[in-house]
Amino acid sequence: MKIQTPLGTIEIYIDGVALNYSSVELAPDARWAVDGRFCIRVPKPNDGQPHTVSCRLNALCDFEINLSTGECLEIAEITHRAVQVNVGIALNEGIEEPCLDYSSELLGDGIAYVISPETQTKVFVFGVAWINDRTAENENNVWFSCDPTMM
Repeated sequence: MKIQTPLGTIEIYIDGVALNYSSVELAPDARWAVDGRFCIRVPKPNDGQPHTVSCRLNALCDFEINLSTGECLEIAEITHRAVQVNVGIALNEGIEEPCLDYSSELLGDGIAYVISPETQTKVFVFGVAWINDRTAENENNVWFSCDPTMM
């Protein structure tokens, strides 16, 4: 079943082809209350070719999208009024000795892992979280809740 957020449906693609995917609904972390939190794991195609694995919002309304980064984390922050939907991926760009073998790309409606034929990583994880009434006091909750390294 696809994830339904207040701003629309979460879609997963490999090279632009939609996938039927499964997700795991996670309880909000006690420190970071949010209205929805999910983990999506996408296995790497096993064909030795380059691929783009993307998580995109099929939106119900207009929205703004921005890239937010942290240590080993990139997040597509998708907002409309007080609603914020975040999609997080694990990444290590800018780290002196990178340990991950892929890169990322911010899209107009989500975020993607960009994998090469040399990529050894077997599973790509997207963290999806949202909050319905974002304020200055709670906006970090959705940021931390979509971190795939905490799922």
